[in-house]
Amino acid sequence: MEEKEIKKIFSKNLAFWLNERNKTQADLYKQIKVSSATASDWCNEKIIPRVDKSVVIAEWLNIEFSDLLEDKKRNRSAEKDSFRLSDLEKEVIQKFRLLTDKKRKMFLRSLEITEKMQENEKMA
Repeated sequence: MEEKEIKKIFSKNLAFWLNERNKTQADLYKQIKVSSATASDWCNEKIIPRVDKSVVIAEWLNIEFSDLLEDKKRNRSAEKDSFRLSDLEKEVIQKFRLLTDKKRKMFLRSLEITEKMQENEKMA
């Protein structure tokens, strides 16, 4: 694949994921700690970031590294809810699946209570 095509794919994917995550180029350069010109060049098919920066971008956007570099045909409705799970989130899901229905309902109720407590702390 030609370098020009790689830049185009990266730029398209970056724009897609920034939009999906409600992020801007300004968010990108501030978070990744690069100049606004560099972020603009990434978004406008001029250059692609080094691998280490691409990995940081993928982690920040909570996507797979390949989501930035591969030309994937997108199913927008499926992509909208697509995200990468942390190891802790995977562990919670695995343990949740082992629970009985009654215990699952109790677990969800405890999450709701915890969420309300967190909201109250923010207001205090």
